[in-house]
Amino acid sequence: MTYLTPKEISLKTGLKYSTVLEWAKDGILPARIIQNRKKSKYFFVEKEVEAVIERHKIAGI
Repeated sequence: MTYLTPKEISLKTGLKYSTVLEWAKDGILPARIIQNRKKSKYFFVEKEVEAVIERHKIAGI
């Protein structure tokens, strides 16, 4: 299983970094969240992200 950071997803998909984070917070992109005292870090499973992006392409978004 390959994990990606929000920055890697942004570079791979062309989405803005802020959009990747927003979609993760809204549940559009399935994310693994690691929380520490000050902030959360998001990690994504590559195959899951690819599936979501493909669905959005089909839907015309």
